[in-house]
Amino acid sequence: MEQKQIILTRSPAGWLATFPADPVILQTFGTSTVPTAWTALTAAATVRAEIQSRWPARLVTVEGGDA
Repeated sequence: MEQKQIILTRSPAGWLATFPADPVILQTFGTSTVPTAWTALTAAATVRAEIQSRWPARLVTVEGGDA
């Protein structure tokens, strides 16, 4: 079984989390990309570590690989 992913992206408004091919997230929010609680000023490594701690079974990556 392939490990599910979360892809983090920094936007001007803050960090976004994309859950590719996750029907539960899509059904719940109507989209597979949702905002996180972190502003764009937060370091990528911090956001990645915090998201990973909340979703330990997921592969969490930062778009552009800056974490």
